[in-house]
Amino acid sequence: MTVLVFTGVGHTDTHEDTTTKGDHSILRTKDPLSQKAREFFSALSNKDYAVFESFFSDSVEVHINGLTIKGKKEYIARLKKIADDLFTTIEWNWIHSHTNYFAPDAIAWDGRTMAEHGPDPMIWSNTWTVCKATGRTTGIETEVPMHIDFRWRNNEVIEMLGYYDPTFMNQENEAWKSAK
Repeated sequence: MTVLVFTGVGHTDTHEDTTTKGDHSILRTKDPLSQKAREFFSALSNKDYAVFESFFSDSVEVHINGLTIKGKKEYIARLKKIADDLFTTIEWNWIHSHTNYFAPDAIAWDGRTMAEHGPDPMIWSNTWTVCKATGRTTGIETEVPMHIDFRWRNNEVIEMLGYYDPTFMNQENEAWKSAK
């Protein structure tokens, strides 16, 4: 009989500095930006629109399934329509959030390095959740998996990406417009 014993080697890297090691990006789950990303969802559920004033930059660009909304004022107006007009409740079954702090020499989406995209650090929070919403006009309760990404600069979101099946929202919007 052979017994194998594996021992762990201590991980001494503290991940505090992504600039001193080649391609040394880090991922965090308990950091302030991951926590702040989670706040987006509770603020929407609670219709706490004041949170969005400090969450988004004035010039935020939001891209959801091919739809682009430019500007904080415009996006907050959309959130208000969703939460106040289209749905009676919006809840989140669970939320996972982590934040990627990309090293300057990490390869970006287009083959260039992150540093080649600009002097500011490239920081993205990625979230996954299941949205449970009840339509105000139809009364239909729906559960939809969602993936939402937030790009940060100076503790504000400058870009947001959303990926989910928008059918439930489109149907509720059509019912709401017909009922007016």
